[in-house]
Amino acid sequence: MQSPIPESRAADAAQLSAQVAEFERKGGAVKEVPGFTYQPIRPERIPPDPHQALISELRAMARRGCSRRYTAMCLDMTPGRAGELAKKNGIRFRGNL
Repeated sequence: MQSPIPESRAADAAQLSAQVAEFERKGGAVKEVPGFTYQPIRPERIPPDPHQALISELRAMARRGCSRRYTAMCLDMTPGRAGELAKKNGIRFRGNL
């Protein structure tokens, strides 16, 4: 549904067209400028590793001299899982338990 342009807007459009024509006649060139682009203020948040706290606990217990089996028992995980996380992160436990 289109409605006619009100008189005041038509007058403003005609005046603007006349000003643009005068500007171009004097040698000016009308060019489009780039539009608005969104740029976030902060960089995108990278979520922390969910195992980071667990790895910190494994590292602390290994420094205290705890075995892998005791560490796994304290952190409620299997000794295999504790060993796997330790191996991935360069943590060495006391003995081969």
